[in-house]
Amino acid sequence: MQNELDQQIISLRFFVDCTLLEISKIIGMPESAVKNRLYRALNKLKKELKEWGDITIMSIKELISIVDKSETPSKNDGMNKVYHDLFEELKSNVDRIITTYRHRPSQKIAIEIYPDAPNWFMGTYKDNKIKIVSPLNPGPEHTYQSVLRHTISLFTMSLVKDINPLAPKWLTHGLGGHEAKQMSQEYIQYSTSESIQNNAVPSFQALTNDTWDFEEIGRYGFSHLIVEYLIHSYSLDALNKFIRDATDFQGGVQYLKSRLC
Repeated sequence: MQNELDQQIISLRFFVDCTLLEISKIIGMPESAVKNRLYRALNKLKKELKEWGDITIMSIKELISIVDKSETPSKNDGMNKVYHDLFEELKSNVDRIITTYRHRPSQKIAIEIYPDAPNWFMGTYKDNKIKIVSPLNPGPEHTYQSVLRHTISLFTMSLVKDINPLAPKWLTHGLGGHEAKQMSQEYIQYSTSESIQNNAVPSFQALTNDTWDFEEIGRYGFSHLIVEYLIHSYSLDALNKFIRDATDFQGGVQYLKSRLC
């Protein structure tokens, strides 16, 4: 395995597109020393690729770029840590997600980091862009780690939409939440149980509501439960076929009632 400094140099060079001179200033090392260390680290990396699988530092660079959207972008210690930690989060999950859904993004995805946002906002996606609030300024409702983790949810949603642009919102958000594993069972029960007990389960049409009001009547919780039903009830082949067809299925409401009532 690469040591922390080697990982930092590789991440800055190939993931953040820093020059050798920029890297030398960030880590406080002469440019020639950075070049030599990068050369040795890449040679070592070549021997580790087979163990790491298909998605590696180099291949992730082909899939994803990170852009600091501050008015005056700077590669200070804080943002350097964000780049490194976000890369580690992606490296640990992107290969698994691409393998699960049998699809690589058709375009390179740009992850744009914004310095601040409303308190409730963590991120959103559209086409080949993922926008997140800076983990350094997550606001009172989120944390540094939850923002990083939400990027995995957004990557999954973007990938599902790339597979099928007509995939309904409940499917994209349900799968995103499932892959990021951010939604607690307590939240799911809190946001859905009253509607289920009152026979007010939202229709599939209501769960395709593509507005900022999606959280009303527990739509995120219901999306998660329906996806959970699909994953537990059908094979991976069937799930991938369903994503590509986006056809309705029977039994969802009965499952929801048995799950939480």
